[in-house]
Amino acid sequence: MRPAAGWVRTSRRIRTGHAERGRDQRGVVAGAESVLFVALLLVGGGVVAAAGWSSIRSQVALDAAAREYLRAYTEAPDPLTAAHRGEQAARRSLRGHGVDDSRVTLRHADLRAFGPCALAEVGLELRVPAVRVPFVDEWRPITVSTRRRELVDIRREMIRGPDHRPAGTVCGG
Repeated sequence: MRPAAGWVRTSRRIRTGHAERGRDQRGVVAGAESVLFVALLLVGGGVVAAAGWSSIRSQVALDAAAREYLRAYTEAPDPLTAAHRGEQAARRSLRGHGVDDSRVTLRHADLRAFGPCALAEVGLELRVPAVRVPFVDEWRPITVSTRRRELVDIRREMIRGPDHRPAGTVCGG
């Protein structure tokens, strides 16, 4: 059978003299660039998310450690035991949250003012290392800190600190 006029027979199919639509590779370069750009965005977003999650996780660990410090501190019978038990409780809590407790700076409550109804305050600070990103040298470590306060138990018998003034406490006046 002979092809109609204007048609050319090739090895397997009949084509017109015009180029076939959708069969060339003009869009391949733009498609490849788009795929690389999206991959770069996903990696960059993952790095930012990891840095954010690291600081949130550190803040949660510091809050828990401060709470444990004050719980142990306010239940102690004397100022030195309060400081020791409080620090031990805070460090145990930090290790439980997977934080290296040697990197944490702990600011103790004032031991001289220890006594019933005295205000105990503790501060914790942790320097979270920055997430390493190739080709970026400007990211610095983040410092995460927390500060909590609590009253020492008014009904507990204890040895008071030398500067404890019952009239100067919240309960005394």
